[in-house]
Amino acid sequence: MISVNALACCLVGIWFLTLGAHTIEGKDLPSSFEKCHRNDPQFDQCLRSAVNGAIRLLKDGLPDFGILPLEPLAVDSLVIEQGEPSSPIKLKQHFTNVRLSHLTESTILKYRTDLKKLIIKAEAITPQVQFAGNYTMDGRILVLPITGKGLANITLHRLKTHHELIGELVERNGEQYMHIRKYLVHFEPKLVTFQFGNLFNGDERLGKTMHQVLNDNWEVVFRELRSSYEDTFGYIFKKISNQIFLKVPMNKIFPQ
Repeated sequence: MISVNALACCLVGIWFLTLGAHTIEGKDLPSSFEKCHRNDPQFDQCLRSAVNGAIRLLKDGLPDFGILPLEPLAVDSLVIEQGEPSSPIKLKQHFTNVRLSHLTESTILKYRTDLKKLIIKAEAITPQVQFAGNYTMDGRILVLPITGKGLANITLHRLKTHHELIGELVERNGEQYMHIRKYLVHFEPKLVTFQFGNLFNGDERLGKTMHQVLNDNWEVVFRELRSSYEDTFGYIFKKISNQIFLKVPMNKIFPQ
């Protein structure tokens, strides 16, 4: 179950959100927002610049346009399940009241569009992303059982993300819209640190041992959990992207 409390969770979709906002109550976008046109020979470079600018400008939100602050972003709840009996890690995690911090420090490195095939690709780098909230957890890490309930803080350091949006055209009332049918996201952190409060019902010795195992073996742990996190956030990003694309016609998102 995933419930998101922020319209702008998807960094790749932030710029499209700002484009769509000009339809609200007939308002025009602030002059500080960069606009890109399809017939610009430097279209992809313009998009990269526009997204980077929008991320900074929308850090505190844009109340007049109904855009919530991007720092931090709120996720009401999500469930991560991973592992078969023979896997190194078998785990079920339930997070609530999650806050994602430092996303507005991201920089878009590459932006590529193929509007004929309705494919958008982007790469971004973020110095660190903090994922903090309430958790419950039960399962096994390597050969050790793990259980806990409390506050969690997972930090992805020097995170590189790859985004790929695959769309299809839908038509309503004579207008064409882009429906995102698939959203693929891939995470490449240079380091992940884990902190789970109240592991093993507050047993300090067991908790210290488990944190050492988690952080000493972060690459193994994250590799096993990566696909679950990517699938979960791909679902979130797809949902939010479609809230934009299905409201704003293609010819307004990508003007000539």
